[in-house]
Amino acid sequence: MNFHHWKSYVKHFFTSHSRKGHGIHSPFVFRFTEHVLRSSSLCFPLLEKERHALYTQKTIIAFTDHGTGTSEPRRISKIARKTLASKKDCRILSALIHFVSPACCLELGTSLGITTAYMASALPGGTIFTIEGCGEVLRHAMDLTRRQQLNNIIFLHGTFDSILPALLPQLCKPFLAFVDGNHSYTPTLSYFNALAGEASPESVIVIHDIHLNKQMEKAWEAIKHHPLTIISIDLFSMGIIFFRKGLQRQHFRIRV
Repeated sequence: MNFHHWKSYVKHFFTSHSRKGHGIHSPFVFRFTEHVLRSSSLCFPLLEKERHALYTQKTIIAFTDHGTGTSEPRRISKIARKTLASKKDCRILSALIHFVSPACCLELGTSLGITTAYMASALPGGTIFTIEGCGEVLRHAMDLTRRQQLNNIIFLHGTFDSILPALLPQLCKPFLAFVDGNHSYTPTLSYFNALAGEASPESVIVIHDIHLNKQMEKAWEAIKHHPLTIISIDLFSMGIIFFRKGLQRQHFRIRV
């Protein structure tokens, strides 16, 4: 955690509500805390075994990061430790899928497939579309989900910008989108705008790493104030956007 990240966390800690829901006067958000943040029913131990195996895997692959424009040899273990969403975030995402019951999910940034597998396990009757720019990383993600016998995933290789325009109109609604790639202001806001333009009132967009750097915090502020945003929830590690009509426009910070 760098200094900026640490400073943002301290601010979040002292300005946020408890996940127990104390002080939250929105019935919808209180139900969210009860069914998503305090849920203990979702646990996927086999996926966590996969995570720990990735953390120790010494295989070196050609790693391409389209966000930064870099390409270099890198160990799987290093990629895993830097890019995988935490166990806590994956469980929250799974509980959120149960809470909102989307028709399908979209993931921007497959990485090594842990979050993809969590989403696919949480929505066995729906399809998970996931986009990854690095072919070698995507191959490992596909191997992981095959080992877990998850057959409801469509893997798409390419940049977000090249795939999203044709994919978005085809998504069944309501959808849940998880954005975890290219952690800078302009691309993040662009992806959100594209997703929000296709979202139904019951759709949900989750932005990961909203406090990773100043650009992501700037993007999160713009997303919170987007005309279509109704409820925004800042969990520090990620931000969740709801578009539900009939609710009062509000922003919440919640400690998890």
